[in-house]
Amino acid sequence: MRSSSSLPAILLASAAAISGSFGLIARADADQPTPNDTPAALVNGQAVQWSQLRDLLAETAGGAILEEVVLDRLLSQRLVREGKSIDAASIERERTLLLEILDPDPTTAALSLEALRQRRSLGDRRFNLMLKRNAMLRTLIAEDVEINETMIRSQFEQQFGPKYRVRLITTATMNEAATALSRIRAGEPFTDVAALVSTDLASAQRGGLLEAMSPYDASYPAAVRQVLADLDEGDLSPIIPIESGFAILQMVRRIAPQDVQYELVKTDMARAARLAQERILMDNLARQLLTSADLAVLDPALNDGWKATHPTP
Repeated sequence: MRSSSSLPAILLASAAAISGSFGLIARADADQPTPNDTPAALVNGQAVQWSQLRDLLAETAGGAILEEVVLDRLLSQRLVREGKSIDAASIERERTLLLEILDPDPTTAALSLEALRQRRSLGDRRFNLMLKRNAMLRTLIAEDVEINETMIRSQFEQQFGPKYRVRLITTATMNEAATALSRIRAGEPFTDVAALVSTDLASAQRGGLLEAMSPYDASYPAAVRQVLADLDEGDLSPIIPIESGFAILQMVRRIAPQDVQYELVKTDMARAARLAQERILMDNLARQLLTSADLAVLDPALNDGWKATHPTP
């Protein structure tokens, strides 16, 4: 449900939700055996050829990988046009920044990064390309970043102000949301209904449970954040229209604000506000470049993989 600033999702600096933006052309002979095929593995001494793996890999993960490659190329072209560049130090800064965001403790941050890489299948090559991609994006949007007092104060409230732990159900239609709400009001546990019907798959696996949410966290829909203060623990929200459909919340716990003086942390909040603004601009630029690209997917298996991650509306 969370939008572009959700850290694990946006680290790839891609826009997999974009659909219907590229022309798809299937090449009739793409699945023919390739000459001079080489073995990729041996099973009891018998070769597994790359030709046996290629289409399956393209269909399974090709769409996501193609998007990253396309975005890398588009960013490189934009840098050249604008007379800008990145260097090894820029890429290393992205690694350092990522660790700082994951956790202030270096040991915990390193462990969190390793876990993140495993979840996202970020091997050395793909991880290094991700860092380079983020460095290119940050360089391209640097002159557009503007921070004001309101943004700094909002960052303070987001970090130290009141928070709410809620469970969530999202549905594609109003009728599905109304049915889910009726089942809960009839006595069926919210967790069970969320696991069965919610379209927000990440939270559905946890019975709809989200991380503690701040009403100042713009990565959540405004319509959802606006109802938080009105809910007591155990309360159900009304059905909430959101961009991707409809949502229902159940309040789990209200968390009181922390006793922190604004002036003592203002410098840190200004840096956090800048990073948040950079992330928004980076995501917007990635989306803009991808939607305006002229891409033709020629390989049939890769075409299938692309359509799986970019369904036509």
